[in-house]
Amino acid sequence: MTMRGSFFTRENYQQLLFGSLPDACTEILTVPPCIMKPQALWSGKQLITTVMLNLTKGKPQLNLTSGARIPVRAWDGGNPVAAEESTVVFCEGDLVQGVIDKNQFGATAFGMVHVCASEKKKNFFFPQSFA
Repeated sequence: MTMRGSFFTRENYQQLLFGSLPDACTEILTVPPCIMKPQALWSGKQLITTVMLNLTKGKPQLNLTSGARIPVRAWDGGNPVAAEESTVVFCEGDLVQGVIDKNQFGATAFGMVHVCASEKKKNFFFPQSFA
């Protein structure tokens, strides 16, 4: 979903977004599409960014640099441009680089879920219904 070159139409973007957010989110914020013409398209990174934006609304945004589980050599034979996808970077809540994989969602120290869960304990993230 977050690989370079993955794009979603408005319908797919909104369907995935609404399915990802809890019912507690009454006003959903979206980001503008990365491609406007000939058809509006959103990237997978924008979808993850939008989910994080809505989960952390009014709270400090996620800043994270983490390695992906997929090795550098797996990206187009080690091509340096494609190899950038092996490092996941969130900057002020925006997923700017990398592929979300098991290292971010699994039981891994300093992954996205680990950081968000740590912040949840500090009551920085998520609506009050999740605290």
